[in-house]
Amino acid sequence: MSFGLEVFGSDGSGTFLVTDTSANLIHQGVAAAGTGSSVSLSGTTVKPQIYVNAKNVSGQNEGIFAVWDSSSKVVYFYALTVTFQSSTQVTFTWTAKSVNYFIVRSTGDNPLQSQDYGLQIFTDSGTVAIDSRAFGTNESHFISEVSAGNLNHNSYGDQITSDQDAYIEMGWSGASQGTTNSVAAFRCAKFNSTNIVANSRILISITVFGQAGFVSNPWGLPTMLIGKLR
Repeated sequence: MSFGLEVFGSDGSGTFLVTDTSANLIHQGVAAAGTGSSVSLSGTTVKPQIYVNAKNVSGQNEGIFAVWDSSSKVVYFYALTVTFQSSTQVTFTWTAKSVNYFIVRSTGDNPLQSQDYGLQIFTDSGTVAIDSRAFGTNESHFISEVSAGNLNHNSYGDQITSDQDAYIEMGWSGASQGTTNSVAAFRCAKFNSTNIVANSRILISITVFGQAGFVSNPWGLPTMLIGKLR
């Protein structure tokens, strides 16, 4: 490796490589942190990691989900309400909610070029592995837990973590409806006073023997990162 950064560790088995920027192990920094119903990340080129805690937010109903608008580079936070209008019609109501958040992105992703000073580390191919100008804040974060999830499991009310103060990475969350409102799906996190759970459903209107109604199918959960600010 001609240029870059290597970190080594050692244990009873000997010396081992922890990280090597020539392998494109890109460092991540906290680009934004605070409280609000949205956050702008001007210049971000790829979807960031979006961490949320909404423990004291009222009116969560089905739970909280995050929306990344790739055009405007804004993250929005909503609570979801599900209303069955009839045996064939279901509607979603999105209500903007102010939550606690922090946003993490790769430090090579659109650094603040207007800043004259900082630290850059390159891979041996010339790719920026770390650019301190992209950090955006003086905050740092760590991953406190990883929730394995289960894509085949009925995941309505499944506990993500018993740590009610943790932040859940919300890239998996969302809500959508079909054009006829007869099909809908959602994945949300509900932040309780004692734990954080996942609420997830696929709703489909079907007619059997002349009787219409909704079938509620489970929509399992992917692996989720659980983090905190230091």
